[in-house]
Amino acid sequence: LNVPTLVFIVGLSTTLMLLLNNQAITMVVLLAYIGVTLFYIDNLYYYLFDYIGFNLPMLKSVVTGFSGLSRLINHRMCYLLLGMGLILTDVSLFHRLANSRYSLLPWRIAAALLLVGGLFAGYRHVHMYKVDEGFRADMIELDNRYVHIGGAVADSCRLDVTQNGDSLSVKAHLTVSPKENTSQLVFTLNPGFGISNVSAAGHSMSYERLMHLIVLTFPEPLPAGEPVELLMEYGGMADERICYLDIS
Repeated sequence: LNVPTLVFIVGLSTTLMLLLNNQAITMVVLLAYIGVTLFYIDNLYYYLFDYIGFNLPMLKSVVTGFSGLSRLINHRMCYLLLGMGLILTDVSLFHRLANSRYSLLPWRIAAALLLVGGLFAGYRHVHMYKVDEGFRADMIELDNRYVHIGGAVADSCRLDVTQNGDSLSVKAHLTVSPKENTSQLVFTLNPGFGISNVSAAGHSMSYERLMHLIVLTFPEPLPAGEPVELLMEYGGMADERICYLDIS
């Protein structure tokens, strides 16, 4: 994780030195940049300007794996590409051999491509977080739509869990009691899990899956307070985007 930071700082400092042609001013500008990014804009655009990666989540679970691995790699790739692009830009700025017969055009093209790639990675970093925010907003809206439908009290819950590598296979044995007379019960399940079977009292049931919600519709209304035994079988990997929907 420190390699992209090192490459970026080397490229940035060298480019500033060649442009400003003054070591003291270059040092002041670099210190100002580091101070601003660390203390003022470190969390701006989802920590996009955190070139050190100091605030990036680096949690690893044996169940869900590395938290936000694709976003972490994309963020570090952003600064690696920018740093390499700046280093190649230095090649065209450092006129050591003025009469050299070698053209600087290939270096400039390569530098431009790397810089564009780094900027695109930065855009992608923000876009991924925006997509996740939209996904969470859709789930919250769905929760608000069904908050007063199919409420029940869980009397008991037994989970038979089998872990296969990074995925889980689960059999959930539930006993629930409706809070009021209703023909529908609504449950929440992480959208990363796919449902293979839902049954009530040994009879297979049809259900509607709405993102993280499972809506069970019974042929006859269920009396309030009467226990219902359910079996749900599902499996897959947990989608961490659903965690803590009440925290924006």
